[in-house]
Amino acid sequence: MASYRKLPSGKWQASVRGPGGKRHTKTDRLKSVVKVWAEDKEAELRRGEWRDPRIGRITVGEWHDRWWEARVVADTTAERDRKNLDRYVLPHWGHWPLDSITRMEVEGWVKLLSKEGGRARDGTKKPLGAPTVHLAYRVFSAMLRAATEEKPPVILNNPCHGVRLPALPAKKRRYFTDDEQERILQHLAEPYRTLVELAQWSGLRWEELAGLHGSDVDWFRELIEVRWVLTPKGLRPYPKSDDSERVIPVPGHIMQAMAVLLEGRDRGGLVFRPRTGPERPVHYQTFYWHWRRALEAAGVPYARPHTNRHTAASRLVQMGVPIIQVQHILGHDSIKTTEQYSHHDPSAHADIKRAWSERLRGRGRMGDARSSGERG
Repeated sequence: MASYRKLPSGKWQASVRGPGGKRHTKTDRLKSVVKVWAEDKEAELRRGEWRDPRIGRITVGEWHDRWWEARVVADTTAERDRKNLDRYVLPHWGHWPLDSITRMEVEGWVKLLSKEGGRARDGTKKPLGAPTVHLAYRVFSAMLRAATEEKPPVILNNPCHGVRLPALPAKKRRYFTDDEQERILQHLAEPYRTLVELAQWSGLRWEELAGLHGSDVDWFRELIEVRWVLTPKGLRPYPKSDDSERVIPVPGHIMQAMAVLLEGRDRGGLVFRPRTGPERPVHYQTFYWHWRRALEAAGVPYARPHTNRHTAASRLVQMGVPIIQVQHILGHDSIKTTEQYSHHDPSAHADIKRAWSERLRGRGRMGDARSSGERG
């Protein structure tokens, strides 16, 4: 219940107790003004929307400690974000009160990172690449967005919203031709041959391949349910996102090859494991050594193992599989990510070419259709 009193100065003061019993006051020369303020605050209390006007004065560093402790992300994401926070976010923003940050100041920080955000080994400053700037910005924006989503909000708006970022360099997705795939496979020993061939047809990520269990394979219907992934801290019984939880088809000849790998072992255990030693996932560095040697022996220019995933996506699109199905197979969060492969679709420009053909039918070369007057 609000209380009112007249001060010796002649002004009126209203008092309202917020959550936890803390007293908040407002003073004005008119009682009607403080009464309206008190009634508004009491209404906010009843709706559970009370917001201490001083809460936004906590610093970015203080809010970071609360936010980081409660944040739930994959280990790899946490490791990447930790580096960007410690190198680029907290050194600049740590002492700033949350409610003092504006969009213009965030844009200035982004510009500063682009010009002199990193330090070389000799101690001199050097510009950061656009991808690094984007990563630093994204984790800072996520931290401030959490402050706006708190109940009640710590700050009312995210100053990162609408900030202009440096353009990312265009990525040209490489993929292997059928001939290159065959040559690479010829120079790989098991279990890496089957692992790579499965990646080339299914588009599974490395961590999904390394975490694949026989119990996740429907041998009769030739399907795989993606349930386990390998992280730097070991196997994890869930994929990187909800969209990554999917069931995908696998060609029969690869199913047979996987069945051979499990002969004499627990059919529910890891499909891909070292040929000797205890039951454990294949090690990426060991696989990578075999991968580099296979590329050299096959005479194929170097490409990251992730190129196998691009190869699977490109192959599906080239075969006319609808882009929405390709998105499901790959486990992409957004259809926009999958659309980067749409230029491989042989029918992608069929309507345009048909329209041109109808327009130009019977006209010969374009130059022949021009009149002499047009040339003059």
